[in-house]
This record gives sequence, C-alpha cells and structure tokens, in this order.
Amino acid sequence: MDRREVLTRRLHSQLVWAPAALEPAAVVGHFLAMQAQEYVPSQWAISQRIQGAPTAATLAAEIDAGRVLRTHVLRPTWHYVLPTDVRWLLELTGPRVHQVNGAQLRLIGLTGAELARAVEVIAGCVSTGQHRVRAELGAALGEAGLPSSGQGLTYAVMTAEIERVIISGASRGKQRTYVAFDDRVPPAHTPLDRPTALADLAWRYLAARGPATARDLALWSGLTLTDARSAVRLAVERAPDDLVEVDVEGVVHWMPRASFEQVRVPPQTPRADLLQAYDEYVMGYTETRGYFTPPGYRAPTVPTRLPHHVVVDGLLRGSWGHSIGARSVTVTVLPFAEMGTRERAAVEQAAGRYADFHALPLQLRWEAPVG
Repeated sequence: MDRREVLTRRLHSQLVWAPAALEPAAVVGHFLAMQAQEYVPSQWAISQRIQGAPTAATLAAEIDAGRVLRTHVLRPTWHYVLPTDVRWLLELTGPRVHQVNGAQLRLIGLTGAELARAVEVIAGCVSTGQHRVRAELGAALGEAGLPSSGQGLTYAVMTAEIERVIISGASRGKQRTYVAFDDRVPPAHTPLDRPTALADLAWRYLAARGPATARDLALWSGLTLTDARSAVRLAVERAPDDLVEVDVEGVVHWMPRASFEQVRVPPQTPRADLLQAYDEYVMGYTETRGYFTPPGYRAPTVPTRLPHHVVVDGLLRGSWGHSIGARSVTVTVLPFAEMGTRERAAVEQAAGRYADFHALPLQLRWEAPVG
C-alpha cells in the first residue's frame, strides 16, 4: 500500500470524507477519544464528521448534558470521551500519566501527602453535586493552604481528573465547570482486566484511524511502545481474522479486515477540508503523521498566527484561523504556496461549512502565500 492509499483510507475511516448518520456521542465513541484542547474548534471536528453537520450550539448542549465528556485522559491532554469509556481508559492509562507527571509535580513541590490533600479538597468542593469553575477549585485549595493558581492548580486539577474524582460539567456562561466523576460516569459492573483493556484500546484505535502502526498507537495513547505492541498483539490474538497487516514502505501497519476489503476512493477533486489544529487526522499519528505533507514540503519559515490546517485532497496546503463575531464568522486562510482557481473555490466551500457550523454568514480573507 502506498501513502496515497493510506491517506484515502484514513480520511474514510475517520469520517472526514465519509460523514456518518450518527449522533455526536456515537462519533466520539467511534474514535474512543478525540482531541479537545480548544473547545470550539474541537467541536467542529465532531460536527464535520456527521451528515448534516450539527451546529456549535448542538455540540455544546451534548457536552453540557454529559452525553459527551471532556477531560484529561491518555497522554494526557484534553479529550472528548463517552461516559461508558472514560472509567476503563483512566484505569488503564492513569498509572502511566502519574509516572509522566511525576517530574513536574516534584518540580513544583506538589507530591505525596500534599497532592493527596489537594485531591481531597477538590472532591469536597464537588461533593454536593455542584458544578464548579476552575477559579472556585483554586479558591478552595487556597483556603486549605495549597497551591491555588498556576501550575500547582493545573496539576492538582489534572490529578483529580486522572484519579476519577472530577469530570466535565455544564458550562457556566463561557466558563467550563467540573462535577463529581461518579455523578456523570456509570459504575463499572465488570472491570476490564489489563489484557482485555489493551486489546480493546488497540482495536478501537485501528478501527477509527487505520492503517496505523504500533508506534502511532503508543504516542497517541501515552503508553510505552512495549505496551502498544502488546495491545496490537492481544487484539490480533483475540480475533485473528479481524485485523490485517499491510506494508507501507517497509513499515508494518494494521487496519480492520472489513475496512481493508472495501474499495475507498477520494471524493471529487479538489476537495478541501479545514481541520482544527489537533484534529485526529493529524494528532492520531506520530511515526506516520508526515504522510499528509506534500512531497518536498518544508515548514513555513514565516511565523503564522493561524493554528489550524488547510488540507486539500488529503495533503497539508496551508493554515487557517477564525474570528467569531455577533453577525459573521471571519475565516482567514494562509496558503503555503499558490493555489489554483479550483483549489481556492474548494477552500471557500470548506470555509462556508465552518460558518454554517456557527449558523452565521462567512467573511473569507486570504493572506499572501508564504512559499
């Protein structure tokens, strides 16, 4: 399999080129976990994978209602995850996160009994069903003589998330809140043993992102490469006919057999997609992330304030940013090289889809190519 086919198959399995007739929660479940660092752009990443592309208001309501949760999990970074998945994912990856965070916790002096007390204070803050904003958690920590701002607060809150004490609550205006974990996450009737959890992790990662490698899985999940390889092996052993090994330039990739046997073709070209900075098409891979850069690609030497990715026919062609006003959405596009008339028209169509997501008219701005 060559890189072009890999990208075509990924864009279908990731629902970018094949939006599904699914509810937002089902899309998140398909991916197991979806990057959610930036609140609004990350909701766009869900919407553009659904037929009819639900609006930002619809996505925000799903999160407020707890049908989709947003928390630190895996590497850890912010992710969207379902209530039915978050408990076992944290149980599987939490020890590794604590190990990774240990050095920074020691540097800021928040370890041992003090860290445990910080988690207890946060637990008490949400114990009566209250949805608390970050500043309120900080105030409670400050009253207890614990770090109440900066990295101290950040790591105390993250530890409480990893320890399954708090999870995302309903928004309060433009602020996000935290609520007690057990208020939004169902109990685990049968906890997953580690081999089963590893096999599930590998299968669902590959089902949504394949073809991909064990090293891609390792960096995406935050697990060690040894654990990632074990996860793939366990998934193959559990269902040996369900995963296919494919060779791409001498590197072993894995993908579901059912997907491998389907013919995948690109949509009518040129096809442009505006992907958020942390989209799974980009951040779902590490070893093979470079497949989506054009031949001879060099990163722009001119700094850009536009963080998101303009992708044309599956390849990185520029960056984009947005400004959301009361009466319109302004999308600014910075090509990395000159685009033809048809490519620019495809980008404009993609920008229009993003404006529709906000239920506002589009204002499109083009900046001079940097290359």
